[in-house]
Amino acid sequence: MPMKLRQSFILAILVIIVSLSACVYRQDISQGNTISDERLDQLEVGMTKAQVKFLLGAPVIIDVHLSLIHI
Repeated sequence: MPMKLRQSFILAILVIIVSLSACVYRQDISQGNTISDERLDQLEVGMTKAQVKFLLGAPVIIDVHLSLIHI
């Protein structure tokens, strides 16, 4: 195989690899609780934390640093 043809072949392979690397599928990862519009409409001002927790569900992730904040 002549050197010029070999370089063109390698360049074509590299272009194909680079262009296909942009076609990687990335799945969306949902984080936290999914809140429906119906549940959101049921929220009212003045509800207690327990009522909101019952309506929307407990948090998936609890902030460990929240206890360090002195209010």
